Amino acid sequence: MRVIKHAGLESVLQNDQVTFFAPPDPCFDKIIRYVNEVQLERGRDSVTRFEQIKPAVWKKFLSLYIFPGNRGLKDYNQIDTLALDTYRGNLFESIDNQVVNIGVIYNDAVNNNGTPGDLTDDITLKYKGYRQLMLSYLYDFGGSFGIRWYNAPVATSDIAPRNGRLHILKYRNHTFGFYPFRFGQAADEAGIE
Repeated sequence: MRVIKHAGLESVLQNDQVTFFAPPDPCFDKIIRYVNEVQLERGRDSVTRFEQIKPAVWKKFLSLYIFPGNRGLKDYNQIDTLALDTYRGNLFESIDNQVVNIGVIYNDAVNNNGTPGDLTDDITLKYKGYRQLMLSYLYDFGGSFGIRWYNAPVATSDIAPRNGRLHILKYRNHTFGFYPFRFGQAADEAGIE
C-alpha cells in the first residue's frame, strides 16, 4: 500500500470502479533487486528504499495492473498459450491506456486412477480442470522478433472490495513491471535518489 500511495494511485483504488491485479510484496522485492544489480554494475549506490525511485515511475508501472470497471474471472475469455489462434483471451487497456491481454486458463483435469507415476492409466479431460486468470504484458520488440508475452498468473481471484475487483498475482511467477529492463531503464532515466 505504501508504493501505491507514493505513486499517487491511492484515491483511484479507493474511489474509482476498477479491477486491480495486485502484485504481492515479493514482486516489488524482485524489481528492487534487479535495479540494484544494474546500480552495482554501474558503480552506483544501491536502492534501499522504494521512495528513491520517482513516483512517476511507480505510477506508470502500477497502472499496468489497474483497469477501469469491475471484472471477475467469469468476465474474461479463455486463453491457451499453446492454441492462441483459438483461445486468445482479450486485449484490455489499463487506466493509462497501456494494452495488455487478460484471459482465463482452463486447466486439464487428470485422474491417474490411484496409481501415481503410472501414466498408462491416466484419464485427461481437456479444459475441465480449475480455472485461473492470467494477465499478460505484450512487449513489441519490433523487427523479426515480434511480440513477447510476459505472463503473470493469478493466485487468488474475485476479491470484491466495495468499488471493484481485486485479483492477487502469483508472486513466484512474477516480477513487478513484467519486463525488469523497462522498469530499470525508466527508473534510471527519471533519476534514482
